[in-house]
Amino acid sequence: SRSSAPWVRRFWAGLLAAAVPEGADDFKTLAYADLLSKLDSVQLRILTASCTRAGYTWDKDGVISPRHFVRAAEDLKKITQQDDLGRIEHDLDRLYQLGLLEQTLKSDPFAPICEANLTPTRAGLALYAECNGWPERARASELPKQPTPGSGGVEPEPQTADSRETPFALTGD
Repeated sequence: SRSSAPWVRRFWAGLLAAAVPEGADDFKTLAYADLLSKLDSVQLRILTASCTRAGYTWDKDGVISPRHFVRAAEDLKKITQQDDLGRIEHDLDRLYQLGLLEQTLKSDPFAPICEANLTPTRAGLALYAECNGWPERARASELPKQPTPGSGGVEPEPQTADSRETPFALTGD
C-alpha cells in the first residue's frame, strides 16, 4: 500500500492473508486487490464505518443483507476526518460508482449534503469482509459489477420476512 496509515495497510494485509490458504480463489483476490487499489483513505474510512455500524440480517438461504443506514453531515465529518462536505459527497459518489455503497439522493442537488446513505451493498460487505477476516458466509457475496453511466448502479437488496438479525463483534478504526 502507498498509504502510511497502519489501518489502511491492515486492509491490504488482510487481503493478502485471505489469498494465502490453499484453495483461495486467485481471480477473486485479484479483483478485490484491484477494487481496493481504487480507494483512498477517506473512502476506506467511509466503507469501514458503513460496514461496522450498519445492522445486518441473514435470510433463510444464509445470505447477508445490510440494513438501511443513514448519517447526518456532522457524523460524516467525524467519520471522514474532513470538513469539506463537497469532497465527502464526491467520495460517497465514488463508493457508489464502484458498487460498494448504496446511492445517496439529495432533494436539492445544489445544496450541501445534509445526510448520506451509508448502507453498504453486499459487494461492499464482501470487500470489507475479505480484508478483515470475517467468516466465509459474510465473504461469499458477489463482487461489484461496475455500473455503466446512467445505469442507476447497484439496486438495494430487498429484506425478507424470514430475515433475522445477526450481531457482529467488529473492530474498525
